[in-house]
Amino acid sequence: MRRSVFLVTLICFWAVTATTATALAKKQPPREPTWVQTGGIKEFPADLYITGVGSAPVVYDDTAAAQAQADAKAIAQVAKQIEVVINQLSSSFEREISSSAQGSSSQKDIWERTAAFVKIKIEGVRIEDRYFDPASNRLYALALFDRLAQGTRVSNQIATLQSNAAALIQEAEKSRRAAGKLHRAVAAYGLAVQKLIMALRQNQYLSIIAPDMVHRDIPTAIAVLQTDLTAFLSQFSFEKTGGDNQPGIVSGHLKEPLQVRVTYQTAPVPSLPVTFQFVEGSGNIDAYARTDAQGMASTAVSNLGPTGKKINKIRALIDIYPSDSQIQKELTAVIPPVYAQFTYFLPAVEDTRIAVLVKEYNLGKQQSD
Repeated sequence: MRRSVFLVTLICFWAVTATTATALAKKQPPREPTWVQTGGIKEFPADLYITGVGSAPVVYDDTAAAQAQADAKAIAQVAKQIEVVINQLSSSFEREISSSAQGSSSQKDIWERTAAFVKIKIEGVRIEDRYFDPASNRLYALALFDRLAQGTRVSNQIATLQSNAAALIQEAEKSRRAAGKLHRAVAAYGLAVQKLIMALRQNQYLSIIAPDMVHRDIPTAIAVLQTDLTAFLSQFSFEKTGGDNQPGIVSGHLKEPLQVRVTYQTAPVPSLPVTFQFVEGSGNIDAYARTDAQGMASTAVSNLGPTGKKINKIRALIDIYPSDSQIQKELTAVIPPVYAQFTYFLPAVEDTRIAVLVKEYNLGKQQSD
């Protein structure tokens, strides 16, 4: 009997001790994880993941605000790491092309846009862990960037862009062979180049986050398309049919519209988008026009601005990329544009200054004697 009572007492003591130990363990704060100090953990090696740590003080027990601030800082650390690598490679690449006659500034533009993309928005970053340090009253966050997962997503986007570009090139070649559909060929070629340059930008980003997934054929595809497009555009010609070499006045308009006739292999090209833009000078201009059945396009110019130059210039060229001026800039760096250039004459600099003053006076109220 005594033995049974002793066993029951011992079991109850064990139960109470275990319960007390569990309660004490719950009250103990969690141990500080290694990533708070090192910025990374062994489960996420640097060749597969990019990690960033951010922290924020907990003010007035507002843990939600501290968590949001710590998360944002951690994500910014990930972005900074990628941006630093891109800037280093961009500087090296810039030095290479500056010492080479074959270099093109359009590549530098692509790197800058890639860096800007990384700086503004990092897709695929997740908050892996958080830790609150009661001693310092700070909340820590660990941001994790999965290189392979993000690389797969970007690689799929590049493949889609390539596929779209290939379909557009086929459409352009088909339209080029069809009589009277050259405008469709120009538009399709332009969209194809746009898709490939977008793919190239994504590819530069991919070479940073997942080098093993880089699409080696993208630069080749762009080079081939640039060659074909250059040959295609070289068969277009512009003939100025009106509006060239005429005088104008500051704040006035050109009396004659600017007119061009566009031909392809000596035949007029209908429905072709043509862009008019100032090269030297300023004013109001109808920038976009389309050729008619005879291949004619025209525009009016008004409200001429003072430039300090007597001879000013306006250019008419085939409008391949009206939706993206940056891509047009990148492409014209390697493909010479086909264009006609108009000139117009303004008065001397002193006459221009007087004309502007007179206009300002006429817009104001006349003072009574």
